[in-house]
Amino acid sequence: NKLQEGSVSTVMASYWGSSQYTKWGNKIKEKKDKEKEGALHNPHDRTYLDSDEIFKARAYFSELIQRLGRCIQLRQRVVATAIVYFRRFYSSNSFIEYDPRLIAPTCLYLASKVEECITHASIFEKAMLNIGNAALSCTADGSIYNEYSTDREWPYNMNTILEGEYQVLEDMDFYLILYHPYRPLVQLLADGHLGDILETAWHLVNDTYCTDIVLLYHPYIIALACILIAGHRQGINIRPWFATLHVDMKEVWVVAEELLDFYTRWAAVDESQLLAIRHKIMEQWRPAAITSK
Repeated sequence: NKLQEGSVSTVMASYWGSSQYTKWGNKIKEKKDKEKEGALHNPHDRTYLDSDEIFKARAYFSELIQRLGRCIQLRQRVVATAIVYFRRFYSSNSFIEYDPRLIAPTCLYLASKVEECITHASIFEKAMLNIGNAALSCTADGSIYNEYSTDREWPYNMNTILEGEYQVLEDMDFYLILYHPYRPLVQLLADGHLGDILETAWHLVNDTYCTDIVLLYHPYIIALACILIAGHRQGINIRPWFATLHVDMKEVWVVAEELLDFYTRWAAVDESQLLAIRHKIMEQWRPAAITSK
């Protein structure tokens, strides 16, 4: 593979030997081979939510982590790591067993430590308390407000976040180091002299974290798919450059199609649908091993 032998080899070399590829890559591939639609959906969640509702719930909480991260001014890499933790966790656990209102901020706080971008606990807790039982919203100036709930409705605090951390760590077998598409994206664009589409491609990569794409495909494949879409959107012919990479374009096209499909599906989602799904989850919810004491 010329891509692996070329300019991004130093970026990807460590990835091929990482737990993300050797452990999680094989685990995810087994699930994907068995079942295309909903391969990473927990069987328990399918008893009360259909595949589309699970997709919306996971996308909702992924987007919520992104907005919470922006409000606390965490780096995008921290947010990306948190979303992968969250999606990994719920590929083997159910919303019934573990309240996503707790697991989502727990993953973000854990990621901030792993990525060495720790925020003060009191700042994190204040932001977390505004999630409540409904959507986290950020105003244009970055402040947080919640029109649906009050602080007293929120059942968790920093003590429960720290308790929740161990559950997440144990579930992931303490494999925490992740490789994201951002670095290969920047290097690929630099090598192809395609800097004009960096901003568009970067935002596309951000959006892949609202899908299972980040669990199912290698970082460089995701980067290439986002470059493909960005080039098309900006009217830049990048096919000659792709031809020099000697990459199997099948997976690149699959990722591009899955991301475009996400945009179509997510554009049709409104707040009432998300509220209905959250109510379904809460109706099924029972106290798990992680509870406030």
